[in-house]
Amino acid sequence: MCCRAAVERVFAELVARGEPEGHAREAGLVIFRFHHPNVPASEAAVTVDFWTRPSLLH
Repeated sequence: MCCRAAVERVFAELVARGEPEGHAREAGLVIFRFHHPNVPASEAAVTVDFWTRPSLLH
């Protein structure tokens, strides 16, 4: 999706400024929903959560 970079950037910048991750993730969700208004809210939230959670390597 074209907005992934914007979502990841706003999340990273807000967290770097000391904002709680939940607030930063909400800001990313606003950006995602702006670019993809037809995506159901629950699907959008899952997508943004996936993009902003640290990956776990085993």
